[in-house]
Amino acid sequence: MTGPLKRSREESSEEAEGPCRKQQICYLINTDETEEMDWSPSPGQLSIGTETTYSNDTPQERSTTIICYGSLTDSKAEVTYLKSKDTWINPWTSFHVFNLEYKDYAYRLAEDDGSTFGVLDNNTTLQLKSIQGLGEISFRVVISSSNFSRIPKNACSKKTRINVTINILGPENIAEKVGEKLEDEQTYLQHPVFLEQGIKYANPHYFYDDEALADLRHLIGPMPTDNKSQQISRDIQSILESLDHVQIPLTHGFGIERIESLRLVETKLRPHQVEGVCFILSREDAFISEKVDREFRQLLNPRGFFSQHAGPSRGGVIADSMGLGKTLTMLTAIACSKEAAGEHLGPTLIVLPSRQVLDVWDSEIARRFHPGTFEVHHFHGCNRAKEDTALKNGDIVLTTYQTLAADFKRGQILAKVGWLRVVLDEG
Repeated sequence: MTGPLKRSREESSEEAEGPCRKQQICYLINTDETEEMDWSPSPGQLSIGTETTYSNDTPQERSTTIICYGSLTDSKAEVTYLKSKDTWINPWTSFHVFNLEYKDYAYRLAEDDGSTFGVLDNNTTLQLKSIQGLGEISFRVVISSSNFSRIPKNACSKKTRINVTINILGPENIAEKVGEKLEDEQTYLQHPVFLEQGIKYANPHYFYDDEALADLRHLIGPMPTDNKSQQISRDIQSILESLDHVQIPLTHGFGIERIESLRLVETKLRPHQVEGVCFILSREDAFISEKVDREFRQLLNPRGFFSQHAGPSRGGVIADSMGLGKTLTMLTAIACSKEAAGEHLGPTLIVLPSRQVLDVWDSEIARRFHPGTFEVHHFHGCNRAKEDTALKNGDIVLTTYQTLAADFKRGQILAKVGWLRVVLDEG
């Protein structure tokens, strides 16, 4: 898991096509800490609310209704002594909610009177600043009782860093813009652990079946810690450790050396990239993938993770860390399969988070491969193909999740193509 990647944003050509719901919910880890801060006691708390429905709101009312877009769940705050903490806290309170104010180049934990007693980490500050100017947006800091108990108990104590979550609230009609801005920062909204009574929760990074931003209050709450969930987590961890001892047959008969010499421009694949290409092509080889699947099922089935009737799998996950060349690995695998077939087997659809990432793939193709290696099409923007014929004859089609969702609701051009493979980048 990585911190946010800073990218500038170009205006999306898909905005005119109506709302599209993002599919990606993932976690970020913030490790940067902040500068020195001012301190003042300012306690505040709210009780857990109940679910509210909004089905009777008019479109105009919905556009101005203040909702919760979701939460940043891996934030940290450096806090100081809260003088009146012990006098107002209730032992049955699970969460404590505070205002968040931007002051002296930092977001500070504050009460209604404006006094502050803590400051957020730098990563979270940058993420919040990216959306601060979009409209009437506000932030609420949620602190669990376990973290709240760690706040210093006297004025002489050292500052303490605690885990907090940040609920982001604003008008419903700018939910998509908020989601897009955060996506540009590689930041994805999570379900809140707590949300005050009477506030609708609609997450722009959540995949909805229709156009409406349905209320997701039923998904609010901390991660389960019951015995069953803990046992499942232990089983999954045991499986992951067991996979270290499973040998995946990787053959080097995929023509990688030929691709390197004929198609790549002054580029030599690193060993882990060669292994990645072999892994991809092995998963697409029926004989090899079925053999590996049998071995995995023998390992996993005693724990009940697979149905006895589950079908074969041909896909896989390339989970190398950022900067290790996963894009080049995937493109080389596409080139190898094209070279080995000797004929056009069908195009590869590559779905990307944004137009900026689409340009990165385009640049990598132009920089790493000789002209003519791939026939590439962009399915994005106003000039994208209106028929599927051109796409069927290409090697690679680049699109975005937003465009894919819009196309599915309208023309369904992409659904008409028989794809050789589908690549989901950061999906």
